[in-house]
Amino acid sequence: MNKINFTIIFIVLSLIWLSFFTYRFIQFNKINREITMYSGNLQDVENLKFVERNVQALEMRYESTSRQFFSTKSTSEFVAKLPKLAELSGITGMNMENTGVKKQGDMEITELKITTTSMFPNVANFIDILERSKLPIQIANLNMVFSGNNLNTEMSIRIYKKSFED
Repeated sequence: MNKINFTIIFIVLSLIWLSFFTYRFIQFNKINREITMYSGNLQDVENLKFVERNVQALEMRYESTSRQFFSTKSTSEFVAKLPKLAELSGITGMNMENTGVKKQGDMEITELKITTTSMFPNVANFIDILERSKLPIQIANLNMVFSGNNLNTEMSIRIYKKSFED
């Protein structure tokens, strides 16, 4: 009877150990699958960051390329259209003065000083038209003084273009 009790106890303990080990093995596999899934998600997040950096680099390259193809002819056409654009935006008095052309690296920058007399909404419309032109221009300086019934505005704009060596 001693041998039979020992055998039964051994078998019961072995089954308990085997069931415990099997349970832990199943949990290990489940955790391992979750870790693999999270690792895949982490890789997707890093890929997203890589794509975002590439998009930013492409946007900067696009902006620099658009500045490269702004020619002398388009600069003069744009400057010639400014009084008409001011008139369309409701500005009653406008004076424009070319303050010079300077080189900065491989860019040629034409600077204009524009003075206007009008109401604020008209000046805002004119600036909006300048922004919507999608040309490589920058409003470098803007001063506004309200006197009488008019807003006197003085702005300096810069027009960029790529200069080519002949």
